[in-house]
Amino acid sequence: MEPKTVGESKITISQQMLPSDANSFGFVHGGTIMKLVDTAAGVVAMRHARRRVATAAIDSMSFLSPVRVGDLVTVRASVNDVGRTSMEVGVRVDVEDLLTGCVTHTSSAYLVMVALDEQGRPAEVPGLIAETEEERRRMAKAKTRRARREWARRHPVAETEPGEALTSTLTQGERERASLFPAREGGQGLESGSLPTPREGVKSRPTSDVAAWITPGRSARPVVVGHRGAAGHAPENTLAAFERGLALGADVVECDVHLTRDGRLAVIHDHTVDRTTSGVGPVGGYSMAELKALDAGAWRGPEFAGQRVPTLEEVLDLARGRARVAIEVKQGPVFYPGLEEALVAALERFGAVGEVLVISFDHRSVRRVRELNPAVAVGVLYSARPVDPAALARSADAQVLLPHWALVTREDVEEAHRAGLLVLPWTANEPELISRLLAMGVDGAASDYPDRVRAAVDGL
Repeated sequence: MEPKTVGESKITISQQMLPSDANSFGFVHGGTIMKLVDTAAGVVAMRHARRRVATAAIDSMSFLSPVRVGDLVTVRASVNDVGRTSMEVGVRVDVEDLLTGCVTHTSSAYLVMVALDEQGRPAEVPGLIAETEEERRRMAKAKTRRARREWARRHPVAETEPGEALTSTLTQGERERASLFPAREGGQGLESGSLPTPREGVKSRPTSDVAAWITPGRSARPVVVGHRGAAGHAPENTLAAFERGLALGADVVECDVHLTRDGRLAVIHDHTVDRTTSGVGPVGGYSMAELKALDAGAWRGPEFAGQRVPTLEEVLDLARGRARVAIEVKQGPVFYPGLEEALVAALERFGAVGEVLVISFDHRSVRRVRELNPAVAVGVLYSARPVDPAALARSADAQVLLPHWALVTREDVEEAHRAGLLVLPWTANEPELISRLLAMGVDGAASDYPDRVRAAVDGL
């Protein structure tokens, strides 16, 4: 059976989203995107095997941003690696707003497909030839994921520490690239006895002072928030991106935090390291030192090779005296018991309690931060339109609303201001959109391109 190249089976399909694909608010159902992903993966696998195929597993699936009616969804799929009868297919989903031309990466997935013979039994598949450096990199990471899946099948979760057993099945290079499983003792990513506690006697400042966290007074101009630093210009959530965001005029740099295996606060967006580093596996499976060994910049181009996953303390230190920091707590679908305690303790140790805004889609997490230290300003992220945004904020003891930009109306902004709340929408990348949001009276806007928000604000 002759091996085939990656290029022989890869495909690109596009489809415009229709009202029948969405809910009453115009947001496309996740199942619609998942169907496109599964269809693309099936076509690619059938092209490679020239047999019927079945989806055996979804190794990973992430949804990074919402999709609306009218958007053009483009799905790109290719075979990353093959076994004897199985194929891993990687799928990337990008969304274009046809009115603005803005293209956003909205989803990624790895699917395991199995070839079937005429009787429905697993059948052998051709080998795979990687012709480019990028294809070889994807193949290496796919082989590591396959080793992880094979180990998991052989070892029930209840058995002894999986990380050590798994690494014995990998090559030396693969062991160096990944510690694949989170520590289980004491909860996801937190070892027993490692939980820090907040300093005693920290005094709270009045909730009303949250407006001063951004600018001194409501009449001040809207703030510029650099999303993941400046994700449109540099590899997201790296010191290069944060430095670029500051240089482009960000008043606030936004970052995402997870808890590592050894209880450290790592700045990275996804719950796995696959998309933005040279490694594979869940963030909670790595110690901070192991994360630091990964390359977090080369995926954006050779000029960024060698960028590392920063600690929260490194980001706070970089921004100190130059900008505030918005910290998104990444709770769910992977949960880190003790993350909020670790975060508040770190802010207190660093003297940054009054310099940050803690935000999350997990509103219980937001409320927990306020319980630990009411001096920390907090905000609630959301991507569906609530019945009562002010009540949503009150339930989490939050002072800031952070809606997706598509949900913002002038009436909602005015209502929020009457309730004493600030409104900071995310993630607005097109100049026309940014200007429209500012005209509605928002208190600032987050963007992958903080220079575009800076230009709009300076033009007011």
